Amino acid sequence: LLDEDPPEGYCRGDVRKAGPGGEYGFITPRSGGRDVFVHKSALPNGLVQEGQVLEYKLEKQPDGRFRATSVKILLKRD
Repeated sequence: LLDEDPPEGYCRGDVRKAGPGGEYGFITPRSGGRDVFVHKSALPNGLVQEGQVLEYKLEKQPDGRFRATSVKILLKRD
């Protein structure tokens, strides 16, 4: 599954840094570019952990930055 391209409209990346208690984190896109913010409310299990591999859609925020939405967990951290 990780060797396949993400579905149309989705990006794939790795959580490189998670905030206290897994409230939020930053995803490094596998396609390159700037890190993307993710909030725990976007994940099905409500927990952001370093090392997770995620598929997500990008949503532009009013300040021009992007955040991850419609997140799917492909690989959980051990």
